Amino acid sequence: MRIVPVYGGQPIERQIEALRRKPQIIVATPGRMMDHLRRRTIRLDRLKMAVLDEADEMLNMGFREDIDTILEGAPSDRQTVLFSATVSPEIREIADTYQRDAQLVQVTRREVTVPNIEQYYAEVRASEKMDALARLMDANGYRLAIVFCDTKRAVDELTAGMSARGWAAEALHGDMKQSQRDRVMDRFRRRAVSLLVATDVAARGIDVENVEAVFNYDVPGDDEYYVHRIGRTGRNNRKGAAYTLVTRRELYRLREIMRYTKAEISPAALPSAADVEELRVRRRLEEAKEAVASGAAAQYEGYLQKMLEEGSADGAGLRQIAAALLALSVGGSRAEEPAPEKSRERRGKKPAAVRKARPSADPGPEPGMVRLSFNIGTENRVEARDMVRLIAGESGLPGREIGKISIYGRHAFAEVPEGACGQVEEALSGKRYRGRVLAVEHAGREKRFDRSARR
Repeated sequence: MRIVPVYGGQPIERQIEALRRKPQIIVATPGRMMDHLRRRTIRLDRLKMAVLDEADEMLNMGFREDIDTILEGAPSDRQTVLFSATVSPEIREIADTYQRDAQLVQVTRREVTVPNIEQYYAEVRASEKMDALARLMDANGYRLAIVFCDTKRAVDELTAGMSARGWAAEALHGDMKQSQRDRVMDRFRRRAVSLLVATDVAARGIDVENVEAVFNYDVPGDDEYYVHRIGRTGRNNRKGAAYTLVTRRELYRLREIMRYTKAEISPAALPSAADVEELRVRRRLEEAKEAVASGAAAQYEGYLQKMLEEGSADGAGLRQIAAALLALSVGGSRAEEPAPEKSRERRGKKPAAVRKARPSADPGPEPGMVRLSFNIGTENRVEARDMVRLIAGESGLPGREIGKISIYGRHAFAEVPEGACGQVEEALSGKRYRGRVLAVEHAGREKRFDRSARR
């Protein structure tokens, strides 16, 4: 069978070339299908079957007009099949309009949730959710987890916040190009990303092995969504964990979910900062024991011996040196690290990143960094934290790796590592942000854009 996928974000010329080979099956998104119909690179006059998969979600995403146009242009003697998780009045209307003598087939689930998923909830304030997420990740040592948010904006903000805390976090939502989504999923499958932050629609169809935990950062508004979300872990008879972060006002939704799933969702005690540190130390010590037993550490014994013989240990013994190496390995708890802009706000000082420097005093980017210019600024209500969230959320570059940020009326500058420059440009160029289509380009020394320059 010749099957051609047709979707936005992929060069349309490549799709046209594949369509010339006369495939038997075309799998398409409504928007790109409309493009091909207008170009007459797809014709429906010989269509035998039309299938609407995830019909309820297509309606929720505003594709009703496209669906009407596509089905109205198809032969009347075709077979039409609708797959939908829910049968809403809108779905029934489409069925009545485009199906003939339709039969309703319902699949009865044997069990709503997978029994090998341990389900927990943590009651926290909305402002404490990010800290709670970081503590649970740290305390349990999860290396591959998915976090679900209700909105694309929440996904971007959480991704930027967790990246700034040192987590390898990536966003996945509907505003991203298909090439960006493919890159994120490839990194997640390769474990180059430990935390995937996604919306429900973007995460549909994700099938990744060994996902250790799923977090409901926002309580899902639909009981079915809860089932879909937690089903990303605990696959192939492996154990998994699901956590739901709830505020006091959302506890009633949790009770509704428990009634629907007929499952016990147990309260999870959030570990303290001291608990997190102790657990991380224990894990490091266990890893050290394994390294000793396997002989992996033997090659480094010579370095310590040489350090002691040369007297460069400044009187420290092996126990003190081992403790220092353990401290460097464990580091501080990422759950306790405030975002840089928050610590500045508490001191009541204006962030250094937005202070205007004299052009003559500008030394240029830091070594190993490249300065990029953006066509947004204070006139677009952009602050330093917004730039961090934008760059980290769209490109996947960890927030801690973003250098100096300077913001003027209609322009902003940000320094990024030289190796990530192309990645940032590709991810942000052409993206619409706060009413503007972003233009990102290399910048030399920082220029000052005053009122006269803007005019």
